[in-house]
Formats: sequence, C-alpha cells, structure tokens
Amino acid sequence: MTSATSPRILAVANGAPLDRLTWSGISFHFLTALARRGALATTVDGRSDVLERLEQAASYSRRSPLRWRQRYHANAAALSPAIRWARTAVTGVRARGVASDVDVALQIGVWYDTTRLPGLSGLLRCTYQDGNLMTFLERPDLVLDRESRSLRRAIAHEAGVQRRMDFVFTMSEWVRRSMIDDYGLDPRNVVTVGAGPNLDTLPPRPEREDGPPRLLFVGKRFDRKGGPQLLEAFRRVRARRPDAELWIVGPAEPVSTDAGVRHIGHILRDTPAGDAQIDRLYREASAFVLPSLYEPFGISFLEAMAYRLPCVGSDSCAMPEIIDHGVTGYVAPTGDAEGLGAVLLELIEEPRRMRAMGDAAYARLLERFTWDRVAERLLDAIGDRLGR
Repeated sequence: MTSATSPRILAVANGAPLDRLTWSGISFHFLTALARRGALATTVDGRSDVLERLEQAASYSRRSPLRWRQRYHANAAALSPAIRWARTAVTGVRARGVASDVDVALQIGVWYDTTRLPGLSGLLRCTYQDGNLMTFLERPDLVLDRESRSLRRAIAHEAGVQRRMDFVFTMSEWVRRSMIDDYGLDPRNVVTVGAGPNLDTLPPRPEREDGPPRLLFVGKRFDRKGGPQLLEAFRRVRARRPDAELWIVGPAEPVSTDAGVRHIGHILRDTPAGDAQIDRLYREASAFVLPSLYEPFGISFLEAMAYRLPCVGSDSCAMPEIIDHGVTGYVAPTGDAEGLGAVLLELIEEPRRMRAMGDAAYARLLERFTWDRVAERLLDAIGDRLGR
C-alpha cells in the first residue's frame, strides 16, 4: 500500500508512543515504520504515572516479589478493573481533539479499551499484541492462582476487548492460535504480522575471525530466560571445548563464577555508550543463545540475526517460528540442560557451518522480521478491509 492510499492511524501506547523506552523500544520502531509509509496520523499516550503507581501498590505481595511482579503484569489486583477504567478515561481525554481525520484506532496492549471511547466510534479498531493472559498462564514459573477471581476477571476483560476489535494483530502464530482457540476470535480478524529488531538501521556485516567460540546471552530475567539451564549446559560445553566463553548481559549481579563465564551486567540501551557496547558484543560473539522457559516473542533473537549470528532457543512459545531449526540455529527442548549442551556443541564444532547459519539467519530476518515488513502486512490487511 502506497502512502497515497494508506489509512490514517491513531496509535495508543502505554507510554509516550515514540519514546525509545516505551515497551522496550518496540512502540517507537513499530510506529516509526508506519510513519515511513505515511499511515501514522497521530499518537496518544495512554499511561498515567499516578495510575501506574496505584497498580503497583494494588499488586503488592509481601510474600513474594515474583507474585507481586506477575500480578502487576497481569493487571490482576483487586483494584485493577477500576484502574483499567481510569486508564481508558485518561486515554479518551487525550484522544479528544486529535482523533479527527483518522480511519483507524490502533492500541498497543490492553491496559485501556479504545472500543469504549465514544470519540473513536466509527473507526476501524485494532490491537497489536505480543501475547495474552492465556499464554501468560503457560509460564513455568507462574505463582498466581489460575482460578482466582481477580485473574479470571482480568482474562474476561482482555477477551472482551479483543472480541470487540475489528483486527487483532499478533507478533506470532503461537499467540494468534491462542486468540482464536482461547478467546473465540474469528480467524479472519486475527492476523500474524510479526516483529522486527529494535535497531535504527541494520548493521554492516561483522568481520569475524576464527577463534574461541563466544556464546552471547542477553536477558534481565535470568531464571525465566533459561539461565540456570544454560550454565549447566555450558559446563558440558567447556568439558569438550575448554576455550569456549559464555557472555552474560542483563542481570545486575554475577550469576556464576564458573570458568569461561563472563558477567557483563546490565547495559542501558538508550544511551550512546550502551548502544556502542551492545553493538560490540554482537559483533564479537560467535552465536546467540537464549533458552527461555517462557518468551512472549523474543526481539533479541532478531537483533542477533541482524548481526548474522546463529541463534539457539527453546522449542516453546514463538521461538520455533523465529529460528529455522538446523538452518539458522537450533531449538532445544525447553528446560533440558543436556539437550541444550548437545546442540551448542553441535553448533560450535563447525565454525564454517556456524557462519553459514548466521548468514541464513540474516536472510530470514530480511524476508520476515523487519518493522517495514510488519507495517506492510498490517496495512495490507487494513487496506483490504477498508477497500483501498
């Protein structure tokens, strides 16, 4: 769809929509791609710092920080319905006056409900999602009570919002199937459009020299992202390849003192120094490994693919959609340290094949996983519905 025929989209995000920190940078890159195609008419910040703090306080659990975090992310506190109503009201006030000359209301997430706003009635209504609460319940570290009233109420709210949408755009087919099977959405209204790497431009080809294999892990939630299993698998790798190294980015505190494990810590990606540091790590690494136990999508895989790195993930969630097993990397059985160690050894024992996999990963990225491709798929679906 050309800019001359593109719809006019009002986009709502949980934070400043074009801020590089909103939704870990996804909002900025996603909406910028729509703007490049002349489709982004205006944006609305649906976040309220006061309501955000109230949600955090309402979700508090003295027993467990993990319970606190999960209740907050699921919007499953006793006060969450009232907070969602208030978020929707705030969004409506901010949308007033900027919603003229638009065809489409596109909301990211379900912290608010644009289908309830009279000022947006008559527009094509859409969401863009990396997951939902039914996929959230699949996480192996879940500590919330699946049958609790507050969680059931949150699921009912989310399902209701999605059912009222004209389109639900998803990052993965895994989430698309859940929207259809768990929420009863019409398959014609649920479209997988994918995602892209959070990079302003794709980097030039790294000049990598033969040397010790260097495995790169990037993720703050070390346990959920399969960190303990990776450490165990890496011990098996070191037994065969004493020169191998594992670089860990994300956790603020060291997670291991094992030989070959290099703790790099947390990197602030929104600073020039942080950008330069992560760029150097991707360039110097031999392969990327993130064997998550639960991963709604995994944007970091796409960033690694942009640097022509073969990727190793788990055979759960959307990871098998991102990694073409045996071609661009490997997927290992989720939580299986022995199986993970085996595929890591298979990968690093053939440097030439490892580089070929990295090139194949880059080709797959260009074909399927760029923000311009996401925008193209989304606008094609909307254009067909609007008759353009």
